[in-house]
Amino acid sequence: MPAPSKIRRTLFAAAMALPLALSSAPTFASDHDEHKEHSVAVSLRAPDGSKWPTDATLRQGMSTIAGTLQPHWQAIQKHGLPHETYLTIAGRIEGEIANTVSRCQLPKDADHAFHQILGDMNYALGLMRGAKPDLQRAGALALAQALRNYGDNFEHPGWRAPR
Repeated sequence: MPAPSKIRRTLFAAAMALPLALSSAPTFASDHDEHKEHSVAVSLRAPDGSKWPTDATLRQGMSTIAGTLQPHWQAIQKHGLPHETYLTIAGRIEGEIANTVSRCQLPKDADHAFHQILGDMNYALGLMRGAKPDLQRAGALALAQALRNYGDNFEHPGWRAPR
């Protein structure tokens, strides 16, 4: 486990990169008309406390995204993933997000809730595209957390996020 000072430096660097990541992160969510009204605040949890519904397109896309990150999870945790691999993973996931978002058909409130997950994923991918290894790793960890949040809040039988 990294020393507490290294963890603090990594978190500080990630916090400092937030404005840059938000301004440069891909914005797949705005690529089609159905996703233009996402300024409405919707809880990640459905109003009745259940999980939000999903469709086959979203489940397949999210499974592909988790499956892209999973083989590298041990190396990410051990600070052993090369810079270029972070870039490759980010590119593949960005493509899958664009494909999934353009095709999924969720009920309006579920769609709004999913866009909170999507925002977290886009932020994480922005960090993974960075030049500093600690920020790339922080992005991968943030992506894994977004995937866990998806599984905690959306119906997806058999869902497994990197842990």
